[in-house]
Amino acid sequence: GELARDLVARAGAGAGIRTHARVGDVARAGDVLATVYGDAAAAPRAGAAFALADAPPPLRPLVYGEIGSRDDGAGDAGTPRSTLETK
Repeated sequence: GELARDLVARAGAGAGIRTHARVGDVARAGDVLATVYGDAAAAPRAGAAFALADAPPPLRPLVYGEIGSRDDGAGDAGTPRSTLETK
């Protein structure tokens, strides 16, 4: 996001951030969460982007909704469908 954009602006096209941990991953003391390339001074800002907790966060759907413009055969052409609905 913004930090990566700032890094590239300051240090050039080879700068950036590689994340090693994803939301919900188990992390232990000493685990590398991210690597900052181009400007070591940005490391504290990258570290501040992570929040650690004793329990994993609640699961979030990958798709919040679908928008279509043609009839899919179900008779509800153009009606938004949500993965949050109980089926």
